[in-house]
Amino acid sequence: ERGVNENTNGLLQRYFPKGTGFSTVSRRPIQWVQNRMNGRPRKVIGFRTPDEALNELLREELERAVFFSNLLKHGREAALLLDPLAPVGRAAPC
Repeated sequence: ERGVNENTNGLLQRYFPKGTGFSTVSRRPIQWVQNRMNGRPRKVIGFRTPDEALNELLREELERAVFFSNLLKHGREAALLLDPLAPVGRAAPC
């Protein structure tokens, strides 16, 4: 974690010199730098951007929630038919 933190600090210093008082920086340049950094691929997350990694995580969680909702509403067989992540030809254990 320390390496990631040091790397992030180095990236921030490209835009804001060390010792910058952020109370004097307007919101617009901070958001611009935030967007640039969140659009930068990172090795630690498989060379995806933080935005891509977050979107994938949220999509997987939503699909999981839909699956379990269908499981509760319609039973195991129907839920497996509606689950896009279920392995083909195999039923997931309940």
